[in-house]
Amino acid sequence: MDNFFNEYQLILRMALTSGVPFLPSGFYHHYPPKFTHKDRINFLRGCHRGFERAQNSILDLICKINIDASLNQQEKEFRSLLLRKVLDAIVYTIFSEQLHVLRRFVLHNFPPHLNIDEAKKLLMIANKYNAESRQIFAIVSDLTTCVHVGDIVLIDHRGRPKIELIEIKSGAVNTILTDFLDHFENSNKVLNSLKECPAIPEQFRKQTLRMMKQRIRLSQVAEVISKEKGVDIKFNKPISFSKYTYEIDYFDEFVNDICNRACQDKIAGGVVDDCIHVCAAIGNSRDDSFLKAHKSIFACLKMHRKNNSVIVTNDERLSDWIPRQESIKIFNPILSNLYACACRPFPLWGIERENLMKILSGRLGVAFAFDLSGFIFTAESLGLNIKFGSKRETDDLIKKLDRLTVPVWGKRMIKLCASGKEVTLLSGTFSRFINDLVYPSHILQVCKNGFSK
Repeated sequence: MDNFFNEYQLILRMALTSGVPFLPSGFYHHYPPKFTHKDRINFLRGCHRGFERAQNSILDLICKINIDASLNQQEKEFRSLLLRKVLDAIVYTIFSEQLHVLRRFVLHNFPPHLNIDEAKKLLMIANKYNAESRQIFAIVSDLTTCVHVGDIVLIDHRGRPKIELIEIKSGAVNTILTDFLDHFENSNKVLNSLKECPAIPEQFRKQTLRMMKQRIRLSQVAEVISKEKGVDIKFNKPISFSKYTYEIDYFDEFVNDICNRACQDKIAGGVVDDCIHVCAAIGNSRDDSFLKAHKSIFACLKMHRKNNSVIVTNDERLSDWIPRQESIKIFNPILSNLYACACRPFPLWGIERENLMKILSGRLGVAFAFDLSGFIFTAESLGLNIKFGSKRETDDLIKKLDRLTVPVWGKRMIKLCASGKEVTLLSGTFSRFINDLVYPSHILQVCKNGFSK
């Protein structure tokens, strides 16, 4: 497995560049690009062939990792998640980078466990779909970290593009129960009635209820995607998509520049929007390089405060509410991205491939720090206010959602306020900064625009 990162690069190439050779000549010389129906078919054919090869290679390599006695369990999990994130990148691309849509497939806070034997069976079925036409592509849900419903996601470009979530059931009992459930509406009302239904043998009741829950989730996801409103499967609460569209920008290039400087000077750092500190360092291993980047964060924080007295004042204001050490939260952006299910997958970050592979292999470490005092400074410079919620209302919201969804400082959530309106900032907002590399000022500006609607 010493060759893992070379194989990983090949898989990245299959997944992310296979459609490029099928682009029409002169494609990049026109704006907007000229793209005929025939060009589109050829491009999709190239993409789907690359997607299929990548998916097959990913499972094959995960199987090899799983039986490699030279790797500890932590390294096995790390490498498997690296591979699964490539499939996330494919899904994210297929959904036109619409993260708000992708989030509708997420049920769990962390990537679900991968059952390799089950994944092998599902991949055989997916490949049968893929053999039908190069205009369709079937993804095994379990091989991703971001699709928690259905066994297979089928994208069909024959005619009007459509997406289908497919649940695969095998075995005599599952077949009988599937036929039985086909006579019912997929709803929570029916689910409750099935708990006492005399037609279901007691030994099969749990299985029946589990299958109905799966059907309800599939229906809920399909409804939200098609109607842009419905019920969120994770919190079972009504949601609707905003009718407003905003363009946001990413600080990928900034991170890449920090990496280039670190490769030359062994260590480098900088700050984004006065609140996201980015440091990179060369090291001998993954732990060593990250530790060096982690230590350099504090030098960056100190230096930044020398040039911004307002942030120092904010530190003093915050000390009345939270302990000093809680106002700074430090992250390993790659690990954070690996374990975040609904986010922009790191293979799509605009970081040079050479730098990315140095980070993944441990030769280059990158650390991010979220600075709450700097965030308040950025918000106030845009005409917004930050205030803390009470401990009681914070606890109440955590009970309604969950602890991971409601980030806290000093056991208090924080709110963004303007024009007599306020909104609680949940973990998805901060994930946009750390996992998606979105400029915080852009998200704040979107919130400000929303307040004025």
